Amino acid sequence: TTVSGTSQTAETDSTSIKVWRVVSVDPKTGAATFEHSVESVEMRQQLTGREEVRYSSLTDKEPPVGFEDAARNVGVVLSVVTLDATGEVVSRENKRQPGAAEGQITVPLPKQPVQIGDTWTAPYELPLADKNGRVVQVKTRQRFKLEDVTGDIATISVETQILTPISDPGIEAQLVQRESNGKVRFDRVAGRVIGQQMDLDKKVHGFAGEASVLHYVMRFSEEMLPAGTSTATRPPAGPAPAPR
Repeated sequence: TTVSGTSQTAETDSTSIKVWRVVSVDPKTGAATFEHSVESVEMRQQLTGREEVRYSSLTDKEPPVGFEDAARNVGVVLSVVTLDATGEVVSRENKRQPGAAEGQITVPLPKQPVQIGDTWTAPYELPLADKNGRVVQVKTRQRFKLEDVTGDIATISVETQILTPISDPGIEAQLVQRESNGKVRFDRVAGRVIGQQMDLDKKVHGFAGEASVLHYVMRFSEEMLPAGTSTATRPPAGPAPAPR
């Protein structure tokens, strides 16, 4: 970020193990209910002019200042979710943060069969605050495209499209941190995502006055671990760009 000629860089990295524990499956509709939790988390934060701060739920008994919420959310049920057979959310109960903003859980599949090159969309709204603190509902949609099918694995591209006209750079600065653009690998036989990677590199000018610039760089990657894999036996995470 650059404001009035002063720049600051913030880098954050987070590696976590996410767990879905299936509670029940409706034999008629195929809707599945599961509990979502985080088994472990390792985090790093570096701000310009300050010492790097690290936290690992695997080794640290007490989290450093700023990581308390992350520590409290490890090893507990965060939400209970029911998905239908196409990946649409039927219901979702946030156990730790009732009323928190809800993002997509997985790739919602089209109702009809698709071929390579076909696209489909899933609309959703994002509640964002303007400069006066008022909540603005921004209409967006995720655009999906079936890029390739190799054996059992389908590659699906994902792109966030903003439908509401945005003229407030402050809202735009919040919005870029919620966008997703990348590719998902989906096992069409098992019916589940086995990996995905989302990348974003955008600049917003004027988000905090005329002489301000926000440059946001993000990478989110996720890989499904083999059944029975625990934190102690997981493969090491590779390097990835951090938001800044």
